[in-house]
Amino acid sequence: MSGFNPVANASRVRALEGKREKELEELERKRKEAEARSDAAGLMAFGTSERAAVDAAHSAATVGLVSRADFLAARDRAEAQAEAEAEAKKAAGVAASEKARDAQRAARDAQRKRERAALSFAADDDSDEDDSDDDDGRPPPKRAAGRAGVGSDLGRGLGKDPTVQTDFLPDRAREDRAARAREELAAQWHAREEELKQEPLRITYSFWDGRGHRREVQVPRGSTVSGFLDAVRRQLSGEGFREMKRCSTDDLLYIKEDLILPSHVSFHELIAKKARGKSGPLFHFDVHDDIRLKGDATKEKDESHAGKVCERHWYERNKGSHPASRWELWDPDKDYGSYAIFGP
Repeated sequence: MSGFNPVANASRVRALEGKREKELEELERKRKEAEARSDAAGLMAFGTSERAAVDAAHSAATVGLVSRADFLAARDRAEAQAEAEAEAKKAAGVAASEKARDAQRAARDAQRKRERAALSFAADDDSDEDDSDDDDGRPPPKRAAGRAGVGSDLGRGLGKDPTVQTDFLPDRAREDRAARAREELAAQWHAREEELKQEPLRITYSFWDGRGHRREVQVPRGSTVSGFLDAVRRQLSGEGFREMKRCSTDDLLYIKEDLILPSHVSFHELIAKKARGKSGPLFHFDVHDDIRLKGDATKEKDESHAGKVCERHWYERNKGSHPASRWELWDPDKDYGSYAIFGP
C-alpha cells in the first residue's frame, strides 16, 4: 500500500469508464443496426410467409364444396389468426429486447459500483460481516483463508491506511474549527487591548517657557498626544496660565527624550512597542532627573525624564538655543540607540 496513489487510480478508473461507455455505445449502435436489418428482412418476407400460412389455413378449412360466403368467412378467419400470431411474435421480441437491455444495464451498473468501491477509502467490512458466519458459527473458508495471509487480501477492496498522513488534504470541518479559534483569539486580544487602553496613566510633565513648571496629569492609557495636550491646557488654564486660555491644542508641543511626538501617536502605542528616544525610553512617564548609571554610561535605567510641554511659537523662536536645539521630530522607524535597558 506504500505506492498507492488514490488520485492516479481515480483518473485511471474514470478513463476506463469513459472507454467502456464508448464501447457499450458502439455495441448498442451495431445491435440496433442489426435489428433494423432483421426487421426489414422480416417485413420483406412477411408478405410471402404470412400469405403462405393464410393460404394453408384457408385450404384446410375449405375442403370440399362450400358456398361463397363460407369461403370468404374462412379466409377472413385465417387472415385474422395470422395477424394475431404476427403481433404476438412482435410483442414477444420487443419484450425480450427490453429484458436484454435491462440486464446489460444492470451488469454495467454493478461493474461500476465494484470499481468505485475498490477505490473508496471508507471501510467496507460492515457489509462483509453480515454474511461472515455460516449456520454452524464458523467463518467461510474463503474469508478464513483471506485473513490467513497478506497475499489473499489482494483480491479484496482497497481500504483506508491509518498510517498515511492526511493533514495536507482539504478538511472543511478542520478549517472551520481553525477559523473559529482564530476569531476567538482575535476577539480576546481586542478585548484585552481595549481594557489596557482604559487604564489610567499618570504623566509627569514640565511646562517649558524658558523655565520648568512641573505638573502631573492623569489620562487614559489609550489617549493620543493631542488628548494629553488638551488635558494639560485645561489644567494650566485653571491654574492661572493666561496664555493657555488663548491657545489651542495645535499650538502646543510635547517633547519626550528630546523628541517631538506627533499629535496622533497614542501612549498605548508607545508602551506596547517599547519605543525609545535619544536619551531614554518613551514608554515610562515617572520622574527622574538622571537616568544614566554613574559607573557605565552605555547602560540605561528603566527610567526617564519628565516630558516637556511648550508653545509652538516659543519653540520656533528658540530652536537654535539649548535645549530646543536638540529636539527633533520622532521617527518610529529610526533607531535612536543600541545600549541596553538596565535591570534584571
